[in-house]
Amino acid sequence: MAAMLGAGGEFPIETWFYEMPVCTRWWTTATVATSLLVQCRVITPFQLFYSFRVVFIKSQYWRLLTTFLYFGPLNLDLLFHVFFLQRYSRLLEESSGRSAAHFSWLLLYASTSLLLLSPLVSLPFLGSPLSSTLVYIWSRRNPETRLSLLGLLVFTAPYLPWVLMGFSLVIHGTVPKDEMMGVVVGHVWYFFSDVYPSLHNGWRPLDPPMWWRRLFEGRQQDDAATDAAAINHDIAAAAAPEYGPTMITIRVPCSSSNIGPGFDVIGLALSIWLELRVDVSEEGTAGDAPSQNCRVTYDGLGEDEVPLDADRNLITRTALYVLRCHGQKSFPATTHVHISNAIPLGRGLGSSGAAVVAGVLLADAVGGLALTRPRMLDYCLMIERHPDNVAAALYGGFVGTYLAELSPEATSRKEIPLSEVLPEPAGGVDTGLRPPSPPSGIGHYKQFRWAPEVKAVAIIPAFEVSTAQARGVLPTSYSRADLVFNLQRVALLVHALGSSPPDPDMIFEGMQDRVHQPYRQSLVPGLTGILQSVTPKSHPGLLGICLSGAGPTILALATHDFARIAETIMGKFGDEGISCEWRVLEPVQGASVTHV
Repeated sequence: MAAMLGAGGEFPIETWFYEMPVCTRWWTTATVATSLLVQCRVITPFQLFYSFRVVFIKSQYWRLLTTFLYFGPLNLDLLFHVFFLQRYSRLLEESSGRSAAHFSWLLLYASTSLLLLSPLVSLPFLGSPLSSTLVYIWSRRNPETRLSLLGLLVFTAPYLPWVLMGFSLVIHGTVPKDEMMGVVVGHVWYFFSDVYPSLHNGWRPLDPPMWWRRLFEGRQQDDAATDAAAINHDIAAAAAPEYGPTMITIRVPCSSSNIGPGFDVIGLALSIWLELRVDVSEEGTAGDAPSQNCRVTYDGLGEDEVPLDADRNLITRTALYVLRCHGQKSFPATTHVHISNAIPLGRGLGSSGAAVVAGVLLADAVGGLALTRPRMLDYCLMIERHPDNVAAALYGGFVGTYLAELSPEATSRKEIPLSEVLPEPAGGVDTGLRPPSPPSGIGHYKQFRWAPEVKAVAIIPAFEVSTAQARGVLPTSYSRADLVFNLQRVALLVHALGSSPPDPDMIFEGMQDRVHQPYRQSLVPGLTGILQSVTPKSHPGLLGICLSGAGPTILALATHDFARIAETIMGKFGDEGISCEWRVLEPVQGASVTHV
């Protein structure tokens, strides 16, 4: 009997039920219960449908709710609808943050819109259009997710509503007016929630009003650091939601960029982690509140270098920028952010990119912003202008990226923090004005395949090279021959690293570079000798070798004999009087957020 039970003695279906967020749970329950009552003839469908005349002339107001609960009698069609209802409703509600305020407001908007449109298309039951609305919004917010219909048709998420329409047309032989109406209502919400704000300085006209949020989140707390003049100037931003005690864990991987010829293009997420443990509680008063209502503690690498003031730490400065773009001037009081960092600083392993990604995720979590991953990438790229590192850290795996050009005016505002970790922090100044939100779609990425037998051996020297220093030695122009050399190799490399078994000769030649590595020799003693003398022929198991990011870390891709490869490279650094450490790393998934 115990084997049939989950943790805590619950049946698996009971665990599944209580894991659903509250709105989805009770909508799913009410839907199944309504069909059961109809099947048992306790009620009839004629008591449930929506009609303007019956509701508002005969005062049968319950129909405003029951029209969204009845999907039909108990059969496979009902099972299909319930599956899509709970799946995509759950995904949207879970992405809306801890509070049910945002998702319940979406349900209210969608239900009201469908009730208004219903007489135009003669739809008495509106559960299916409401479910289609949620499917459409989810599909637009997850453009890279791949789906499969019955294992026969593979497509990306934005095509899901149209695939379902085609499937419905084939099965039922009628135009799916309900799903079309759901797409229309869903597109209006998607446009004003995900597209419109980036074009109008972050204003989100369909966000729930404050009185609605109070129903779910409690009373507002004034920002103790904002004086009366600032409140008069921007009263909408003078308060932030007050949350009960909440624990949040954020994990962001390190990343290696360039991988030889892919300068500012290719990134790889690897298995060293930056972790934030965030405690948002009601303890503390305005009198003892830390800077920006946020207390920062730290352990791990760079403990003596990283500032612990929320106005100076890159992670919290990034979070404050994102919060202020959404009208929240500081962290919820009182917030404690404990940073555990295992990523070496200034070694070419994406420490600043990881910090920026962590900051954006932190703002999204404590501010209840419900940002999509593509929108998070936009905010990251306003601060860290290297899409290879931040896309790898945010999405994980082996990625190719490109970056849209922004005008100098778009990135010069002093409210935007700068991403360099080692120099004194700059930007992120609270001027009292709302900072500029990034345009939508600044950066784009594509995940490539990665052969599972390929590991990354990171040889990490005991000295630092700042990104600014490494970029300062690069020329301002290149010969056509050098650019063609790199383009030829990067085009093959991304495919060669995804092929199994990997081809050592193709990968080694594909990782050669003429754009950045030759110019950084003066910053990394022994670099030329390392890149030229450690080859697949001299070290079987080696596939390719390169400078990781701006350096000084050396990244050797290999399938076996990791220790011998690492010891050879460390010996060459030792000839220059430089000590090192080495680790075997693997590609990993991207950043994650866990609410406890």
